[in-house]
Amino acid sequence: MSRWRGRTVTVLLAAAVPLVASGSVAQAAPSAQARLASVARKAPNRTVVAIVQFKRGVSERKARALVRSHHGRVTDRLPSINGFAVKLPAREARALRRSKHVLNVTLNTRVRPTGVEAGSLATTYPKTIGADKLWAAGITGKGVGVAVVDSGINGDMPDFKNADGSSRITANVIANPDATRPGDDVGHGTHVAGIIAGNSLNRDIADPARGAYVGIAPEADLVAVKTADDDGDSTVLDVITALQFIVDHKDDLNIRVVNLSVSSDTPASYREDPLDAAVEFAWHAGIVVVAAAGNRGAAADAVHYAPGNDPYVISVGATDEVGTLDPSDDVTATFSSRGVTQDGVAKPDLLAPGARIVAPLAMGSAFQALCPDCVVGADYLRMGGTSMSAPVVAGAAALLLQARPELNPDEVKALLTASTSAPAGGPRLGTADSFAVLAGSTVTNTGPSRMNGNLGLYPGTAVTGSAAETVSGTTYAANAAALKAKSDLTSAYSDAAGPTPAVTAPGDIGGLTLAPGTYRSGSSIGLTGTLTLDGQGDPNAVFVFQAGSTLITASGSRVKLVNGAQACNVFWQVGSSATLGTTTVFAGNILALTSITMNNGVTVTGRALARNGAVTLINDTITAPHCAGELDVSRALPADAGVGANQGVQPNEAVAEALVAAGIDPTRSSWTRSSWTRSSWTRSSWTRSSWTRSSWTAAEPGIAAPWASATWTCATCTSGDAAADPARFAASLSSWTRSWWSSHLQR
Repeated sequence: MSRWRGRTVTVLLAAAVPLVASGSVAQAAPSAQARLASVARKAPNRTVVAIVQFKRGVSERKARALVRSHHGRVTDRLPSINGFAVKLPAREARALRRSKHVLNVTLNTRVRPTGVEAGSLATTYPKTIGADKLWAAGITGKGVGVAVVDSGINGDMPDFKNADGSSRITANVIANPDATRPGDDVGHGTHVAGIIAGNSLNRDIADPARGAYVGIAPEADLVAVKTADDDGDSTVLDVITALQFIVDHKDDLNIRVVNLSVSSDTPASYREDPLDAAVEFAWHAGIVVVAAAGNRGAAADAVHYAPGNDPYVISVGATDEVGTLDPSDDVTATFSSRGVTQDGVAKPDLLAPGARIVAPLAMGSAFQALCPDCVVGADYLRMGGTSMSAPVVAGAAALLLQARPELNPDEVKALLTASTSAPAGGPRLGTADSFAVLAGSTVTNTGPSRMNGNLGLYPGTAVTGSAAETVSGTTYAANAAALKAKSDLTSAYSDAAGPTPAVTAPGDIGGLTLAPGTYRSGSSIGLTGTLTLDGQGDPNAVFVFQAGSTLITASGSRVKLVNGAQACNVFWQVGSSATLGTTTVFAGNILALTSITMNNGVTVTGRALARNGAVTLINDTITAPHCAGELDVSRALPADAGVGANQGVQPNEAVAEALVAAGIDPTRSSWTRSSWTRSSWTRSSWTRSSWTRSSWTAAEPGIAAPWASATWTCATCTSGDAAADPARFAASLSSWTRSWWSSHLQR
């Protein structure tokens, strides 16, 4: 389907329920296929709105004919995902999905919203991530455009103006044709925008709030994109069409970052999900996409929902600063989604403050009425959730892009995710974090071993056997990336050797249950049987084992993690070589001075990192885990982005076709600033003539949309122990509507 010409595209934004934290973990939702099958079975003649993605090479004419043959009508073109929005009977939608020309058919389900000084700040989160250090150097996000896909922004607040009184909201896109009024009737979008770029220093000098509440990039420009109708409802299709608008106008408005504090309510693989395809299209077009991870805690499906499950975007989880300026005591918020996606990708990518965050309040909004105890002063609101942590990172991206405008999205992601704070007592792996195996001389493999992560060597170059064919990531041999990873490994090795005081470890640690801490043996550490590492409920718990000479495990040995312990926070610093016995099940990062040998059938959740010698594998599996750390943007600014993030990641199949149609190289082998500007877009696939002043306006006071709310409770937004009123907050995730909200507010 190449370069389809579009009719007027109406930008909507999703009935997105804001991703603010709830008092309970949401139940797993049915898959997209299950939803479609259920509707087709129960109401086969019901007219549904479906998102249809076509396979590569299918022409628009053929695609339209196929839709008509199933009694369907095309309502919107979706070039960014190589598809259409279609109305048709439910049974025909299910039948259409079986066509050999169709990649996927999904129902259009709802989405849910997940010159500055810092001396008088009343909030901690800008200092927690180091933004105040960049402000001191004159880096405030000035000139960088950040699109906020949300409920609108109360644009007449002084927090969103320049010192001369002019607005920093450079465009207001009333994207939903059913939205009839400006302003922010709910308050979610204004709060999110304030976290990104609020600036109370522009308030009157007599205002007690002046200088107290400042966003991460307080001089960045904001582009408000509304995707909810006047009833607060929006869908996946609304977000997709909003992203198309953002891509088409990214150069007009200098949009370098987009914040999505929303989440689909239907779990799906990123390879098939249409919302994931849309965010990938924006990413490949040169826009940094920041998405909230969600508020499902550690549920089995916690990170299975678009757009936070997409491997390209920056997915953000939340930390709780516990009211201090010291990041070392910050903890992962219990509500923050974390885990591995259905495609095997660890999410979130990093953490940022997201509990009890104070930012501007849209006066008269629903949030003001729902939680009067959350109001701070007269014009600010305290809220919590990954909806709040995502804009912290979006603001940080704007700071980086002001200082280093040549960066592309992969480089921004690499800098931000590599510049996180390690748990207290834990060494930093730096760029070595992305490697499953890193060796000094050679990597030798026999049989079908599997390395889930990158493979690197420096200064050696020899990869023998089938090792190079069994790597899920990229192989780096004696190049700049391998050199940087080796340098970071050397630093991490020294860090791991340093923690004190240490408990003396016995010669064999099998059969023990150990608490977090540092354990040292002046000679060898052996493991026979099972070693249990008890995190004691702390996902940031660190275990460091220091072996003066060797680490040796017996056949069938096991390292077992319980009560929140994570493999990424377990470190084995080995003074010479490590040898893992046959069928050992091992957890943690092995940092060996010389060599690492794995005998037949070893499974490692961790890394095999040898500074000087070889890594030898025999039918083994190594999976590099990822523990998201809390952002420190001051460390990201001077860092080397290397080759960037997302190396070796395969795009959603639909977006791969759309990129070709748009003239964008999906491999991005020549990705430079010049190759991802408007000059690479063809007018046959994107036409500005379809946009008029009636559908998007610049420099208006503000835009609005009531915002559905299903996951927000007062319990997580107040500083005390106030519980949520069950009469107001016991709404189900699937049934909450504006009418429900209104009826309960009238009680």
